[in-house]
Order: sequence, then C-alpha cells, then structure tokens
Amino acid sequence: MKKLDKLIITSGSIRPHSTSRAPIQPSTLPITLLSLFNVSIPSPIDPSSLPFARSLHLSAQACQAIQLLLPQLDSLCIKRLLNPTDLGLSIRESTSITSLSIPEDYIYHLDERARTVIRDRIIDFRMVVAPNSNGHNLTSILDGGKAIKKVILDGTYFAINQQATHKIFETLGAACKKKEIELWKDNFDVGNGKVDLEK
Repeated sequence: MKKLDKLIITSGSIRPHSTSRAPIQPSTLPITLLSLFNVSIPSPIDPSSLPFARSLHLSAQACQAIQLLLPQLDSLCIKRLLNPTDLGLSIRESTSITSLSIPEDYIYHLDERARTVIRDRIIDFRMVVAPNSNGHNLTSILDGGKAIKKVILDGTYFAINQQATHKIFETLGAACKKKEIELWKDNFDVGNGKVDLEK
C-alpha cells in the first residue's frame, strides 16, 4: 500500500473502524487520485487519512461523505451525482481546484456562486457534451471568464450528427477564439485533439 497512488472503488463501501474492537494505529495512504463509483460511505472521510489526495472522480455518488476532502483538491471530475444539486456546493467547497470536469446537463444545476468559481479559478474545463448539444450552455460559462485557458469537449455521449457537430464547434470556436482559450476534442468519432480556431 505504500506505493499505491491511485485508488478506484466500484460498488463497494468504506466503513469506519469499529469502536468495539481493539484500537488500530492511524495510517495515511500515499493516494493522489481517488475514484468512487456507487460507493456507500456512511461516515465522512477523514482528510488526514488521505493527505496527498489531489484528484477526485465521482460517479453515481453522494457528496456528503467526501466534503472534507474537497478543499485539498487540485482536480474534480464529476460524471454523475446521486443528487445533482450537490454540484454547486462541491465546486464552492473545492477551494483549490484549477481543473474541473462535469456533464453538460449539470450546468443547469450551477448556482451563480459556483459559476463565479469556475470563471475565476478553473484553468482546465472539461465538459461531457449532451446529445444534440448546441454549445450555448458552455458559452454561458465562458462569458466573463477570467481564468479558463483550455476547454475540452468530451463526445462520449454526443449524437452522431455531422450538422450538430459542426454547429457546436462553430459556436464554441468563436467564443474560445474571442477569449484566447484553447479548444480540444476528446472521444469524438473523428478529429480528436486540439481544434484549429483559425479555420
């Protein structure tokens, strides 16, 4: 465990030590990346047990148990939350993050304070594009942005529609060019990589 730097837990549970048993010596893990998918965590995770954790990936997950970890993170990747309204709180409490990844559909759940955090502090912003997206959800985030230098569009769930694909990159390309932001494609059928905004 001393060399473990990434921990991925899927459909499991993290349980606190039973107080009825003999006490154990507290230990810290050298994990820098923690990924949780549908994990039951009845008690808040003590950040002192994961002092080196800087990246957190969440999918089908509740946020209450991981809130104490948020201030120490550099990167937060949210694929799905059990309660999407937790998104704004999670972003606001991640006071050190500069990299954020969220599904496009979750932009609707962002309150103005969370949007301000993204505009003022996030440097690398990744968005999992919704099927048949037109790009306007992201341009609403880019408007007024002060820190964003790189936008990555993840096309994992994007509908196969050449016209729609052209439209979203036309919309975002203009917004990114205006703000001097790099635009990248990932997980699309073709053309992944950095987008040439001069074309």
